[in-house]
Amino acid sequence: MKNHVIDGTYSGKKLLGVSGQALKTLADTELKIKAGRGENSILVGDAEVTKTNIKCSNGYIHVINTVLLPKD
Repeated sequence: MKNHVIDGTYSGKKLLGVSGQALKTLADTELKIKAGRGENSILVGDAEVTKTNIKCSNGYIHVINTVLLPKD
């Protein structure tokens, strides 16, 4: 699960703003953030974000279309 969590608060707009960068997960792996093909489309590692900005008490949840596995 820690491979899916990034420390900090990143809205969908903020994620698009760091496109091209890698963010460190709580599992100490890095996820590359990229703008996708469509408007406001976001790729996180090998996953496409399908729903953004689900507000929770300590940040945002973004739904992705696959499980993120650590790279060897």
